[in-house]
Amino acid sequence: MFESTSSIPASETSSIGDTMSSAMRAVGQGAVDARGAALQFLPKARQAFTSGIRTSGFCIGYGVTLPACFVARLVPRNNPLSYGMIDGALAGLELAKDTTAPKVVQPYSVVPAIEMA
Repeated sequence: MFESTSSIPASETSSIGDTMSSAMRAVGQGAVDARGAALQFLPKARQAFTSGIRTSGFCIGYGVTLPACFVARLVPRNNPLSYGMIDGALAGLELAKDTTAPKVVQPYSVVPAIEMA
């Protein structure tokens, strides 16, 4: 069989070990830097997302309300359409108040057990 008589000099193995050690330190430092960047990015991304959602909601609400007000001004006051628009607006306001009001949790009442004969 083939036998190798050459060996790697000690200086080269030391150099390889130093290179591997430096590479491992660089990977560790890169992970620390990436974590720091992610911690800075997440709050800014959340703020941008919530700001976009709020702006979208504002535009939808404004875009629906303004034309409805114009139509309400154009419609004569004493007819079924104007009464329906008024009732719909009041129902929407009531639903909005109910949706945003804090929920009151009622305590559980004790119901007597029914005994089976």
